[in-house]
Amino acid sequence: FLVFRGSYRDAWERRYHGLETGTRYNVDYALVAVAVLAAGGALLGARVTGFLGGNGTPSAATVPTGGTTPPVTPTLAGPSDDSPTAQASATSNPPTGGPSATPEATATAAPAGWVPYRSSAGGFAMAVPARWKVTKHPTRDRVTVRGPGSPGAFIVEWTVPDQPWLGPVRHWQGLEKEILGRSEFPGYHRIGIEATTYLGRPAADWEFTWRRDGTVVHVVNRGFRTASGRPFALYWEAPDSRWARDRHYLDTFTKTFTLR
Repeated sequence: FLVFRGSYRDAWERRYHGLETGTRYNVDYALVAVAVLAAGGALLGARVTGFLGGNGTPSAATVPTGGTTPPVTPTLAGPSDDSPTAQASATSNPPTGGPSATPEATATAAPAGWVPYRSSAGGFAMAVPARWKVTKHPTRDRVTVRGPGSPGAFIVEWTVPDQPWLGPVRHWQGLEKEILGRSEFPGYHRIGIEATTYLGRPAADWEFTWRRDGTVVHVVNRGFRTASGRPFALYWEAPDSRWARDRHYLDTFTKTFTLR
C-alpha cells in the first residue's frame, strides 16, 4: 500500500512515472503472509516496509528474475544467497551462550549445530542453525532466517533507506516516531534505544515489545552503517514468553556476523 503526493490527475498525466511518496515509509501487507512463524503463530503483521525504514533502494543484483528455486543443500562452505531459499544440512543442537554486544570484526567459526552462510549480494557472512532456512525477500535487500526449535526469526536487511542517515540512534528515534504516528504496532512499548559499537562502527539497539493477536512480541533491531556507507539492520523477534530461552540465537547470529 503506497501513498503518493499529488492528485490522481497528476499521476495519470505523468503516466505514473517519477511519483513521490507522501511519507518516508510504506506498509507492506505482503509480510503478513510470510510472517507465520512455526509453533508461534503470526508475529509479523502489517508494518513498515523496511527494517531500516522507507522504501529503500534495492540493488538489481538481489531482485529475483522469476521462477521458483527449491531449497539447496549447502556445500562444505555453507549455503549462500545464490537461490531464494537455502537450507542447512548439518544436524545437531544449537549452542547456548551469553550476550555479545561487540563481536570481533574477523570471522568467527560456526559453533556446533550451526553452519556458515554467506551473502555475496549483501557482502556479509554469518552462522545459521542447522536445518534453518534462509529466504531472500523478492524485492528488497533482505534475508530471513527461521526454522525448527524456536518460533523466532532473524532478519538481515541492507536496503538503502530513502531518508538521510543521522546516526543510528537518531535514525531509530525518527522511525519510531513515524511508526507511532501511524499506530502500526498495537501495544508498542519501548524498552530502549541504546547506542553501542558493532564491528568497530557506531550502532544502536532498538528494543521494544508490541502485541499481535494477543501475543506479546519482543524485538531487538540493531542498526549500523559500514565504513563505505552501506546500512544494515539485524533484527530478531520472538514471543516475549520465550525471550530468555531463545536469546542465545540472537547472540550467536550477531557474534558470527561479519562483513565480506
